[in-house]
This record gives sequence, structure tokens and C-alpha cells, in this order.
Amino acid sequence: MVKYFARYGIPGLALFVLLVILSRFDFQLAEISKNFAATIAIITVVGVLIVAILVLVLHHKRESNESSVSSEAILLKYNQLVTGLPSPKQNIWAIEDIANSEHPQKQHFLRELQKSSTLSYIEQDAIALALANLASRKVTKDAYDRLHKKESDRWQRDVVSDGQVDMTWMALWGLKIWRYLNRKDHRQYRAVEEALARVSINRELDEETLRLFNSLEIMGG
Repeated sequence: MVKYFARYGIPGLALFVLLVILSRFDFQLAEISKNFAATIAIITVVGVLIVAILVLVLHHKRESNESSVSSEAILLKYNQLVTGLPSPKQNIWAIEDIANSEHPQKQHFLRELQKSSTLSYIEQDAIALALANLASRKVTKDAYDRLHKKESDRWQRDVVSDGQVDMTWMALWGLKIWRYLNRKDHRQYRAVEEALARVSINRELDEETLRLFNSLEIMGG
């Protein structure tokens, strides 16, 4: 709405103001126009055209500046994602921002990110979702909450499938969710995978796993 007003409304408003000003001097123009009617008409039209052109040029310049700032912001988000933002949620938000932007290389950015061997599982799922939405011209939103809930519900069903709900199974569920959210280069990632292997085999929560469970850090990179 604002864009259309700037493009069409402002020149029209300029013409209206010009006509109001001219109407205040109508009595003088009546005399002058007898001899200079054509000249006055040409001057009026040229004046209006100049105002309209100036407005359009300034508007185009502002749009170009905004587009440049937007492109730089998307490139910054991509570079931040390469190294990882402070939390998994921020990583997913950055993926959404790239996917929903007007940047001409947004698909390229997302596909390049897919190649990273350190991405978390939730990031991989979010990028796949974003690319699918781009193909069908849909907006990507609430990806973190939706994917987190889907994975959490899936592991929770596994935990209670045999009717045995205890601390061991809850820890197993928590460790799997943590692994889903965090990147593979997280300093605790290997320890979590080793703990998952132990708990899955022994079906019991040892002290080492419990200490790890209580000290887990949620980070994006």
C-alpha cells in the first residue's frame, strides 16, 4: 500500500497542490492566459512531470538501498549459519529468514548449507522443509516448534511403548532430543552418542550418563 502511494499517490498529490496554488492566482492568470495560454499550459505540464520524475527517482533509489540492505542481511545470516548461531532455535529462524527473503540466491544458500557435515538433524529437516515450501511457493514459519514437537512426540511414544516409564527411559528420550537439536561439532555430541549406545544396550542409567545428562548444554554451533 505504501509502495503504491509513493509511486502513484505522491505525483497525484503534487499535481493537486500545484493546481490549488494556481487557482489562488486565477484572476492574474485570466489576463495573462489571453496572450500566453499555450506557454502556461506547457510550463504547468512540464512542472508536474518534473515533480513526478523526481519522486519516482527518489523512490527507486530508496527501494534500491532497502534491497541492498536486505541482501546484506541475508548474506550475514548465511555466514552466521555456516559457523552456527548461539542456539538451535536461532539457527532455524535464520533458515526461515533466508527461505522467506527475496534474495535471488536463497535456494543456493540453503543447498550449500545442506552440504555441511556438522548441521544438526533439526537444521537438515528445516532446510528440506524450506526448499519444499519454496518449490510450492509457500512461506516457511514455526519450523522449530513443529519439528521439535514432531521429534519429541515420536521419541516419547517409543519411551512409553512398553508401558515402562522410568528415569532410564526418560534420560534416553532426553538424550535423543538433545542430539536432534544440536550440531555434530558440539563438544558434548560424541559423549551423548556414547551414552545413548550404553543406555540402549544396558537398559539402565549409569552414573556417567546421569552426570552428562545433568550437564548438557544447548548450543547451535
